[in-house]
Amino acid sequence: MLEIGRINTLKVAHLDEKGAWLQAQPQRILLPQREVPSGAKPGDALEVFVCLDSTGTLAATLRPPMAQVGEFALFKVRQVTQHGAFLAWGFEKDLLVPFSEQPDRMK
Repeated sequence: MLEIGRINTLKVAHLDEKGAWLQAQPQRILLPQREVPSGAKPGDALEVFVCLDSTGTLAATLRPPMAQVGEFALFKVRQVTQHGAFLAWGFEKDLLVPFSEQPDRMK
């Protein structure tokens, strides 16, 4: 069963110019081309971190997170905006924590 926000072992369904499409019943998740290991082929099992991208679409990465769902970690606040606090969590895009999810305002 797919666990969003955690590391999953998924098989490569097929490869194309966008990257490797990983089988996660009933859908497939894209591992971007820049992260596909050389020599990867359909049927290979990869350990990937599965999360939602900025559009709400499932995405996969080989980079391990600083923490997974259910774990605790201390992240640096990079920026506070009208939408909430953006935290550095080891990925290209910072993690948004809306004000409604902050017991005490982050700074």
